[in-house]
Amino acid sequence: MREFFKSVRGFLNLLRMIFPERFQNTFLGLSELFYYASSLSFYTILSLSPILLFVFSLFVSHYLQAHSGEMEALIFPNAPKLIGAIKDFLENFKKTDMTLGTLEEVSIVVALVLFCENYRSIASKIFDAKPRDYAHFKGKEIFLFWGFGTTLVFLFALPLVVFFDIKIQVFFEDKDSSLLHVLRWTGTYAFFLILFTIPTNKVFKHYFWVFLWVFFTSVSWHVLKWAFTYYVLYNRTYHELYGSVSILWFLMSWVYVSWLVILIGMYGCKMCDTFDPKGVFKKFLGFFKKET
Repeated sequence: MREFFKSVRGFLNLLRMIFPERFQNTFLGLSELFYYASSLSFYTILSLSPILLFVFSLFVSHYLQAHSGEMEALIFPNAPKLIGAIKDFLENFKKTDMTLGTLEEVSIVVALVLFCENYRSIASKIFDAKPRDYAHFKGKEIFLFWGFGTTLVFLFALPLVVFFDIKIQVFFEDKDSSLLHVLRWTGTYAFFLILFTIPTNKVFKHYFWVFLWVFFTSVSWHVLKWAFTYYVLYNRTYHELYGSVSILWFLMSWVYVSWLVILIGMYGCKMCDTFDPKGVFKKFLGFFKKET
């Protein structure tokens, strides 16, 4: 056993010699992202139950009922069992004829502000920047307490993305059109760009990296959504072990993966911001010239 621990210690010392301190700090920063993603996932699923009530009430409204398919395709992976469970829940929700009272409306606002404050705090830690406390309007500073400013952005930005996604589908008879998929991805790109830039007062040295990492993040999110769909369809292990409860497990996993992708994109943006894009491309091209 003592020899085993000596071997492990020697291996760790070897890694410390191979990788410089910058890479070690990078790996440590990445490990924190998994913790942040779990925190946001937990908050999303458990603490935002009043907001889910509000979202479901929107789903059963007359306008969004006519476009429920587009909404489901935008937010959730195209997994038949998951979509079926959501539809069953919405049908039961409609039959109960639930209406939001004053207490429910207040709890929705409080839960949303607390969630946005949690996200704003995590974003400030990733970017090593102060949270955004003020908004500038006509030369005046408006104080935004806690996550209220981020909440306002969510309330305006997310409905606009959903509205854009619904409206562009009217002009396409073929729902599998490549151009339609690109336009829908554009809405996701715009929303992720807001997620990267709004919560903190981070002043980026090179905005090229912001746009590039938002591109990587939005593309990765869509690819993982498709991969998640195939995993749910073809992997029977969790269905056999947990039965109908597996739907909840898949939903929680999808929320976690989504937040992890977003946070990794933010972290990559922060790490690359210290480098001049022109210098990076020159080194990149110089490397290939040497190879040829």
